[in-house]
Amino acid sequence: YVNMGDLVDNGQDASQWRAWFNSVSVFSDAVPLAPVIGNHEAYNMEWKECLPASYTHLFNVPQNGLAKYPNQFYSFDYGPVHFVVLDTNFPEMKKFQPDLLADELSWLENDLGASRAQWKVVLMHRDIFLYGFGPESGRAQSKTHFLDFSYRLMPVFEKYKVDAVLTAHLHTYRRRVPLQNFAPAPQGSGVTYILTGVAGSVRYPKLWGDFEWDAATAPKPETANYMTLTADEKTLEFKAFLPDGKQFDEVKLTK
Repeated sequence: YVNMGDLVDNGQDASQWRAWFNSVSVFSDAVPLAPVIGNHEAYNMEWKECLPASYTHLFNVPQNGLAKYPNQFYSFDYGPVHFVVLDTNFPEMKKFQPDLLADELSWLENDLGASRAQWKVVLMHRDIFLYGFGPESGRAQSKTHFLDFSYRLMPVFEKYKVDAVLTAHLHTYRRRVPLQNFAPAPQGSGVTYILTGVAGSVRYPKLWGDFEWDAATAPKPETANYMTLTADEKTLEFKAFLPDGKQFDEVKLTK
């Protein structure tokens, strides 16, 4: 199972980590976890940015070969899928790890270039977009736009034929049309980007506006949701469900 980042609200609060581990203890002994680091893992008890010390000590993930970034980003194969788990805490790590993006990009190119898996899926906390505020948000209107790091990461995803990228951070579910070269892709090509939705108690029901590149969204007002991924040599399929098990989206990629 995958948790898409912000496992806790404050990354150095031991009581929150105990609550999180207690919550997943009913199945964590039997089901492997692939954790994704979120920005809330990089806050200290004074709510200031810090190295994600608790996160990097609590999880044992495949090593990336870079001692200066322990357990922050990694990759693994599961069946026919090569998963790459990235650290997108570039703003938070600016003072502590100023070369994070450049070093991670170099590692990413080597990692994806060496993979011979049928499918390649990237997991990362921050989304490629910052959405504009919706008309009922009470905030000044703004336009949806790419974040700066997206201009560095997305060409690498396309170069090495990544099939799908799963993100989080914005507390909403959005599956986009396949993208290529920062625009909708020609039919049958491009990378599928899925903003995976909502878990926990934080809701932003009217914050984000609609976007023309969204191929699917969750029913409004948004509640929690979960996703499944299934893969074989010919298909990679994602499905999204509400807490009661009702499916509201799916996409199947084929080769």
